Amino acid sequence: MVYSPTDSTVIIADKTGEVYSFPWPLSPHQETRYTHITQTLPPPSPANPLTKATDERFMGTFLLGHSSSVVALTMGETKWGRVLVSGDRDEHVRISVWPETWVIWGMGMGHGAFVSCLEGVRGGVVSGGGDGKVMMWDWDGGKRGECGICEGSCVRVVRGWRDLLFVVGERYCLQC
Repeated sequence: MVYSPTDSTVIIADKTGEVYSFPWPLSPHQETRYTHITQTLPPPSPANPLTKATDERFMGTFLLGHSSSVVALTMGETKWGRVLVSGDRDEHVRISVWPETWVIWGMGMGHGAFVSCLEGVRGGVVSGGGDGKVMMWDWDGGKRGECGICEGSCVRVVRGWRDLLFVVGERYCLQC
């Protein structure tokens, strides 16, 4: 899940590989419309779930799709605009132009297992994976660097702070 405050949008991926944006916070018009719809339709149930795109209560906008589960999302700033970066269980890092997410600007391919986390940094994006690797990609999808973790099999979290990059694995925290 990613929040874009400039667009007042929450971006969420589901287990089928689809990524949606939802307005947040809701405008007064959207709140009124949603309240009216929820009062006129039957309540959600297992037979009639709220998450169906055909349901009027579903306020999501489809952004993009992967062929497998999307595990990680992040936003990034490039010299030419913003990007939405998504990582999936098939080792792909997809860099899409924001908000025209159907335009794939670059693909990072190099992990040997699922992409577990992403972090936008100056000049590119850093990905961690189930293969124990941390990889740096430029915005065109070219690999700029790679390192492996010393202990454990999966990179859990990658976070940037100032000019530092923090990597958290299964049993340790490492500053790269």
